[in-house]
Amino acid sequence: MAGRGFGSVFVWTDKGAAVTAVDKLVQRVALEVQRDAKTLAPVDTGTLQASITSGRLAADERQVVYLVGTNIHYAPHQEFGTSRMAAHPFLGPALEMARGRYG
Repeated sequence: MAGRGFGSVFVWTDKGAAVTAVDKLVQRVALEVQRDAKTLAPVDTGTLQASITSGRLAADERQVVYLVGTNIHYAPHQEFGTSRMAAHPFLGPALEMARGRYG
């Protein structure tokens, strides 16, 4: 994701030789969270929904890190609300859906 953004970071730590398999699993979970967040995102123009992406931030022999999020400046306002607007969460619930599937 380019620029500063708002999102959730997923980290898996592994000290064995299974990093490639773990990378594929964490990528699959990140893509599922991305899909669910797009489904749950509030839609006016579709810009927020279209901007939700995922990508690997880091991978080495100890951990694999993926980020799911958006660089749209008003995304945190949608997720958490403001003093003038109710929250319309999409990333948090998408993450919870994944936690429900994978524990």
